[in-house]
Amino acid sequence: MIRGEICSLCRGSRYLCGLTYCPLLVEFYSKISVRLVKFSDFIEGSSPPSVFVGRVGYPKVNVGPSLPPQVGDTKEYELPESWIGKSLEDILVKRLSMVVGVTQVKVRDVETNYVTKIQELALSEKPVDAE
Repeated sequence: MIRGEICSLCRGSRYLCGLTYCPLLVEFYSKISVRLVKFSDFIEGSSPPSVFVGRVGYPKVNVGPSLPPQVGDTKEYELPESWIGKSLEDILVKRLSMVVGVTQVKVRDVETNYVTKIQELALSEKPVDAE
């Protein structure tokens, strides 16, 4: 764990903690980038084959697709091998920009239209346009 005194001396520029990046600045810039995304009741993007399934509130859990705020080839959001050579900041900005649209679903209701669509998204090999 990094002591706060070192951070106040370093101010993200001298790397006194021994790291090659400042974790506080990476988190800060990532959050700023995420805030630039306009949130509303509607989002459109291409889903990487990624689905969020929560556990809180069992047997009613949150389920939904993870969508980046762009349409097109979004496979790199879910392929860690494509992150090789990229900076930690670039990876965090990409991952934190994804929006999870969730709906509460009873775990035994697997035949609903929503769950069927989520299953199709999870099983897809290529990005699927989603709203």
